[in-house]
Amino acid sequence: MPLLVHSIDLDFPIKTIWKWINSNFHCLTVIPGYIHHEVISDQQFVLSVQAKFGMWKRNVKVHSHIIQRNEPNYLQFDFASESNHIQGKGELRAKQLQPKRTRVTLSLEFSGQGAVGQIMNTLLKNFDPTQEITPELADAISKNIKEVG
Repeated sequence: MPLLVHSIDLDFPIKTIWKWINSNFHCLTVIPGYIHHEVISDQQFVLSVQAKFGMWKRNVKVHSHIIQRNEPNYLQFDFASESNHIQGKGELRAKQLQPKRTRVTLSLEFSGQGAVGQIMNTLLKNFDPTQEITPELADAISKNIKEVG
């Protein structure tokens, strides 16, 4: 099961980060490939993204359920694609480094089933988020936090 872990330092207080995470799941809009999301409850949402694995692109609907929420620094969730070809769990941790600087760490553990899953598992083993998404994601998060306020 591939595991992706990535940290990003943001120039916001931890409480501002937590408010952004919990503000109708606005944090989902910065996910690479984001199409839209639907809030089912304060514990559940459905996320539509365009997944890219090498040359392969596909729109995927992911159902997610929040398992644990400890304000202001921890969120645990699980997720599965609508077809159940992709399943996993994740954690979001926030650590205040300075009064106006917070490190956010996202850990995602995936498993894929069938032909799609085999391709995904192989490609994710070699995926380096620091090379692929960090600069764009940091900018998108900062802009989104300012918009949500």
